[in-house]
Amino acid sequence: MSNNSSSYESDLENSIVLNVNLDALKKSASNVFQVQCTSIQEFNEGGFHKVYILKIEDSKEYIGRLAISVYPQWKTESKVAVIEYIRLNTHISVPKVYYWNSSVNNLVGTEYILIEYLPSIRLCEIWSNLSIKKKKLFLLKIIDIQLVLKKLMFSKIGSIFFDSKNDQFKIGQVIESIFFTGERATLPTMEWGPFKTTKEYILAVIRNQMHYYSMFKSTKKQKCLIPKYEELYQL
Repeated sequence: MSNNSSSYESDLENSIVLNVNLDALKKSASNVFQVQCTSIQEFNEGGFHKVYILKIEDSKEYIGRLAISVYPQWKTESKVAVIEYIRLNTHISVPKVYYWNSSVNNLVGTEYILIEYLPSIRLCEIWSNLSIKKKKLFLLKIIDIQLVLKKLMFSKIGSIFFDSKNDQFKIGQVIESIFFTGERATLPTMEWGPFKTTKEYILAVIRNQMHYYSMFKSTKKQKCLIPKYEELYQL
């Protein structure tokens, strides 16, 4: 890392800590948008990401979404593919992805996505002040989005990825926290999918959990939980 690298820690007790080169992120944004990126401001964070607002010389703003090193490559690649799939196959408004890098071995120092900034207000910030009528309207809109997504049918249970062979999409391994958090991502016996049926998926989750507890949990927890998983497996 250069001397300009930033190890940013917010005031939140459980804030994500990322050792990244923000100057490299600015340079990447400048190259992608062909206009100088003048500043970066921390905006928000989720369970696996920090989000920055990138201000560009032409007064436009974009989002830089930086991932922590949890299950590298696969989470970012599926995230981008899901956004693009929804954009192409539904009327749901999603941000445009301008650039993404799923390697941790880049100048920024982590995986990242440069996407469109859609200014908005978080519903949790205004919910208590809304009338019942407006709350119903919001809920109906959310239901409409859920119904649209529910109509998207796939032949397997897994996550969406780009298919490099034909410039289309494919269903690959499952990207869910129960498959990669803790030390799960390091287990060679983990079953990732994709799965043909719901039963196949559920049984794989149970086997994965039993193996995980047998490898990384105390004897007390093993004796408590593994028999329960074994009982579930026999149902």
